[in-house]
Amino acid sequence: MRALVLILALTPARAQEEASFRKAFYRECVSALGQLDSTKEHLSFVLKHGIDLQISTSTAKIPAQAVGLYRDADKKMYINEDILDKGRRELYYRSVEDAEVPKILAWKLLPTLGHEIRHAITHEKIRRQLGFSFDMPSLEDEMISFVDTVRVLEEAIQKNPDFWLGRLSLRIDGSDSALLGAWKKNPTALKQLVEPLYPITPSVLDLTHAEFLARVDASVKERRETRAMVVKAQKLITELKDPAARAREQRLLDDSEADQTSRVDLERFERLRGVMGDPANYAKLKKFFKSQIQALIRKTAPVPQ
Repeated sequence: MRALVLILALTPARAQEEASFRKAFYRECVSALGQLDSTKEHLSFVLKHGIDLQISTSTAKIPAQAVGLYRDADKKMYINEDILDKGRRELYYRSVEDAEVPKILAWKLLPTLGHEIRHAITHEKIRRQLGFSFDMPSLEDEMISFVDTVRVLEEAIQKNPDFWLGRLSLRIDGSDSALLGAWKKNPTALKQLVEPLYPITPSVLDLTHAEFLARVDASVKERRETRAMVVKAQKLITELKDPAARAREQRLLDDSEADQTSRVDLERFERLRGVMGDPANYAKLKKFFKSQIQALIRKTAPVPQ
């Protein structure tokens, strides 16, 4: 919503330029997905399931520090507008032609797209193979996606090496060398690099059923508290006597998308608690993640150097 307000506040020419950039960026992302062996499955999945790509600044949709995020509840892949704009500004100050910027940024963010789409693929496999949804972060889910990150990154650099050199080297490339370095050692090194990035994310393979349920219960409690705060805020807005103030505060609440997001997240975690309450379902989930990680490592692990 903030992005829409920004565009509406721009001059017609500037708004048209922004819309043109986004259209070109989306087109280049789809094109790039179709050019690599490591992302052909991803493109096929996105087209089959109608997953949209959207640039957003809503922290209800994507955390402020995240480059990209797939939300299973929305069936959308979000790209952080602020981080994308920083990349655009860097390229502008380095006198890169405007027409080249969407393509360069699409390739820079392709590993992130591969990572997040892999989350979508993993979630769909769980639904199809196990018969229930698992809409909660896990270290295993992240590890599977990070394997895709490095596979896509490696192939993207081979395809367009100049995009990562000289004046086209950007701040968003900062973690690339560390990821590739760990991957070239062995998958265990990559795992050791990834795990500290998610200090509170549970491991399905490491936790007992009771320990995992405690994590789910804590997440449900947190989301109930968030939902209660949003409901209270809505009640306070309704009670405002000044129509202008009431309209202003309501607009701010609507723009934050907190009402819908808090409701959907609470419903999602309450459903998850019901599913994971069955030890048999947790055993199925453990078996699934173990087999997925083993298969992925066998298929993609590089030769130690």
